[in-house]
Amino acid sequence: MNILYTLFLILSFSSISNKCIVEVNTTVLRPSCSQIEEDELFKIKTLCELTYSKIAIYNKWNRIMYEVINSNNGFDGTYENMDLPDGIYDYVIDYKLDREDHTLQLKGQLRIER
Repeated sequence: MNILYTLFLILSFSSISNKCIVEVNTTVLRPSCSQIEEDELFKIKTLCELTYSKIAIYNKWNRIMYEVINSNNGFDGTYENMDLPDGIYDYVIDYKLDREDHTLQLKGQLRIER
């Protein structure tokens, strides 16, 4: 049984019609022996226009295991084409919304279970 958890952040602007939701599609990654499906990748989900985005995923020693800038590619639980071990990984997502001058940040943890 696969259970996906969604972590989301609501960004409020000057009016209620200008709310934007930026979220990650999962905080639990369960790659199997076969190829992981596109909707199972760890990545940003939003309906807003992002003018900049950067995803960085760190292991417990604070070493970068994945980093991508301005891409819709998702993280599949590998580093240099090798499966990462089960465990908890920290993620930091920096992004800029259309018409915003400053960069916003979303932080959290991702668990890999094989």
